[in-house]
Amino acid sequence: MKRFGSSVAVALAVFPTFGGKAMAQEDASALVAASEQIAEKVLAHAETLRRGLDLLPDALTRTVQWIVDDRPPLRAMLFLLLFVTATILAGYALENLARRFWRSRDPQKVGPGRAGSLLLSLLVPLPSLVFFAFRGSPIRSTALALAVGWSLVHIIGAFLKSLVKPQSVDIARKPLRRIQLCLGVLVFSYIGLGLMRIAGSEPEPRLALVTILWVVFMGLGFAALKAFRDALPLDWGLPHERGDLIVRYIRPHWYGVSLFMLALTGVAALVASINQSGFAFVRGAASVLLLGVVLVFLFLKPDIATDETHPWRQALRRCARLAVFAGYWIGLALIWGIDPLLLASDRVSQPVARALIDIGIACAVALMLWELIRTALDSYAAPAPTAGEHGEEPGHAKASTRIQTFLPLLRAAIAIFIAVVTAMVILASFGVNIGPMLAGAGVVGIAIGFGSQTLVKDVISGLFFLADDAFRLGEYIEIGNAKGNVEKMSIRSLRLRHPRGPLYTVPFGEIRQIVNHSRDYAIVKMEFTIAFDTDLVKAKKIVKQIAAELNNDPELMQHLLQPLKFQGVRRMEQYGLVVGVKYTAKPGEQFELRREVFHRIRDAFSREGIDFARPQVVVQMPPGVDNPEVVKAAVLSTLNGGPATPEQGNKA
Repeated sequence: MKRFGSSVAVALAVFPTFGGKAMAQEDASALVAASEQIAEKVLAHAETLRRGLDLLPDALTRTVQWIVDDRPPLRAMLFLLLFVTATILAGYALENLARRFWRSRDPQKVGPGRAGSLLLSLLVPLPSLVFFAFRGSPIRSTALALAVGWSLVHIIGAFLKSLVKPQSVDIARKPLRRIQLCLGVLVFSYIGLGLMRIAGSEPEPRLALVTILWVVFMGLGFAALKAFRDALPLDWGLPHERGDLIVRYIRPHWYGVSLFMLALTGVAALVASINQSGFAFVRGAASVLLLGVVLVFLFLKPDIATDETHPWRQALRRCARLAVFAGYWIGLALIWGIDPLLLASDRVSQPVARALIDIGIACAVALMLWELIRTALDSYAAPAPTAGEHGEEPGHAKASTRIQTFLPLLRAAIAIFIAVVTAMVILASFGVNIGPMLAGAGVVGIAIGFGSQTLVKDVISGLFFLADDAFRLGEYIEIGNAKGNVEKMSIRSLRLRHPRGPLYTVPFGEIRQIVNHSRDYAIVKMEFTIAFDTDLVKAKKIVKQIAAELNNDPELMQHLLQPLKFQGVRRMEQYGLVVGVKYTAKPGEQFELRREVFHRIRDAFSREGIDFARPQVVVQMPPGVDNPEVVKAAVLSTLNGGPATPEQGNKA
């Protein structure tokens, strides 16, 4: 090891440095001395482990003798095993009795549920506490520790099962068993090492044993991760929530990240044990448990269908993920006693590290604040208006409320405000004086206002239009030659979607007049032509009968505001009488009624013998003319505009 350190130092000293040959020689000497110290510590630690392995059998024997306390060892250990097993079985029996009592109170339920199962698992350690907690002999204390440790592993297993959906319990059974096995090794290792320490064992055998148990624990941890990955569905690693940075960028690579952090923790504990002895493994175990908590909170896939009706639940979970992700690195630094500012140099790196920490905190707070504000605004937002099956009918899209129309502009303003404040905090963390920048930004804003009068006009006009409630999202409006449903608004323009597809963009400053077809009511007037000899009284009765049918139809009456009315003759044309009907409907819902009214009037008139007028040619013959050929010739003469002979009539 010394030769290796010396060769590395000499190799690094070959490269030129800014301080010259003397500085390079000093750095090489310091590196050689550091490498020699590390080699000596590694060799001393290896010797300590070897000596501890030699002393381990004697230490285990001393611990057993302390437990049995002048009793025959074999008999005492059998007694210990028997009583621990009995108390654990009594705890399971008590849990099953409580579960049966729970089912008897509500026979319709299959069981107490996930939360109830977790509560019932707390009954398992109760018999152990009752039997062993009153007398403090070593064997009773050992039995109490073993029983409580087993119960603790059982309670943690019940908690993990409560996080799994009932339909996925069979799939998650193997990973959960692996996790319980890892926790069992951790808990019983702590109990065993504590008993060895109380029995007076030397530190060397305890260090050797904890090193062996740590290697076993890490192996079981890798096996649990693999079992967990194999049990998950194929689409589990895919992002399922839009806007969640943690899920989008980390969840697809969760297995590789988890393996890397677990391996890094294992190696770090082994290396740290050179200086910190067995306490390094305590820190390593705490790091592994922290990693498990982070995996549960960051990557637990929720019920998406439920969250669609509870947006606040999804927003709070995203904020919790971000907080847990940041808390993991803070907790990891606290566990290992790492201070990023102490690792950096005093001149350059320390201010940069401090600035990076401030930037991270500012960005995290900004993201969580924006997530909460966006969820609050989205709770008032309406779904995007769609034309549905009436896509070519103007004004059929569902209109939004006034607050929903104002929300896009408010959302954009808040996003800009949060981004600007976050940028100011980041600049301040780098030591930039933001006071003159704010003053300069005000002057620049005034200059832009004078130079961009059209832009200012558009913005101010849009604010007044919104204040007057002239239009809303989804409403059908006309602005000059542009017409359509209001699809989107910005701070300076309005977008209209025509029923046939074209998109119009109209600046607010160019709007002179707005015709809104989606407010209050829509009056529909319909005309049709009937023959001159039609009985108008009969036609009016038919229209009244159709109006009564529409009022009695539960699907159609909800669209009507005023019933269908017969308006009589409006005018007389060449082929017949033009009569009209009208009705008042809700805006955007008049088109379905119009189709139904046309359909029912046509069928009713046809059924009652009323004919619709159509263009006709009537030929009146003089008295005594009964030759068909002459009639045909006269008709052709009228149609062609000239005389016709009977021969042409025959050809026709």
